[in-house]
Amino acid sequence: YPTVWYASASELAATTWSNTQELLDPWAERWPTGVSLAQVSAGTVYLSYSHYDYPWDDYVFYRTSTNDGSSWSGKTIYGYEPARATEGWSGVTAANAYLVVDQSGGVRAFWDQSAGPTSSYQDSYPVQLFRRDLPAGAITPIPATKETLSQCGPCQRTAAFAADPPRRVKVFILAG
Repeated sequence: YPTVWYASASELAATTWSNTQELLDPWAERWPTGVSLAQVSAGTVYLSYSHYDYPWDDYVFYRTSTNDGSSWSGKTIYGYEPARATEGWSGVTAANAYLVVDQSGGVRAFWDQSAGPTSSYQDSYPVQLFRRDLPAGAITPIPATKETLSQCGPCQRTAAFAADPPRRVKVFILAG
């Protein structure tokens, strides 16, 4: 199974990398996708990813490092359906997570998610875009319209759009 590794080097074109670490268990955290990194001004590095949770769910997680990747925290789930259990039997698919550092220096996560009906949950919804300020902000759905809370970093937002939910949901930020 694929997994996520971390390594560091002085430049992307480096021929040798140091501090190589496998960060996910390829058997328990299967098929990771949507890997994203962000570093806040205080130095904390956030790693976000989603992975398959047997038998049919996908959830989004993050891990942090406060020492440039020498060690990492355990995983914390942040992309899931709060009204459902997170044990793999809930019909939830959360994926395609992206991290951005916002104007205040915090980390904001965006991901798409759907929930299908199961024997335990009859309600469902198609793919929607969600956001959450890490480490502990509220899970907030983003309507398929202009999103005014997507401004990040020192750039000035000119427009930000979320795509039509039936398609693959992405966030586009146009900055000047």
